[in-house]
Amino acid sequence: MSQALLALLAVHQLCVLLYFMLWNSYYLVTSLFSFRALHRYSRRLASIDIDDLIATAGAPPVTVIVPAYNEAATIVEASRSLLTLRYPDYEILIVNDGSTDATLEVLRSTYRLQPAPRFPLASIPTAPVRAIYQSQTHSNLWVIDKENGKRADAINAGINYCRTRCSALSMLMALLSPKRSCVL
Repeated sequence: MSQALLALLAVHQLCVLLYFMLWNSYYLVTSLFSFRALHRYSRRLASIDIDDLIATAGAPPVTVIVPAYNEAATIVEASRSLLTLRYPDYEILIVNDGSTDATLEVLRSTYRLQPAPRFPLASIPTAPVRAIYQSQTHSNLWVIDKENGKRADAINAGINYCRTRCSALSMLMALLSPKRSCVL
């Protein structure tokens, strides 16, 4: 009886071994096919030019809202970084939130700001807006000078003057890379 039990156990072990060998062979074959398909896909993806894709895909216009309070030391570098974004249609709204340093003067001298008419399209309550400027060197750069109302108030003022359906918020502490394709 023990011989029959040992023979049955040996047959069972052989069946289990064959079962796992079949499954592992199946996994190996499917992995090889998957690797080949992924390799072809990555080569095809590498040949796509992101700039052409964004330009032809009908990317929506975007407004980047930049609240700034006492940022005279960093505002030029931050705005230059935003101006180098690779995106087909965007504008930058820098909201000077009642800065007590030379933030507005630095922007005026760097980008040759001139007062320009721009009317709010929304009516979120904010602290009063003193003036609106447009850059003479970059037509997509706008500066809203307003009384201090804190960061959220500056963002709301930017939303009020936003002309696009899509908007993005940029903090001056995190400069965006010119390699970035999208700010959303």
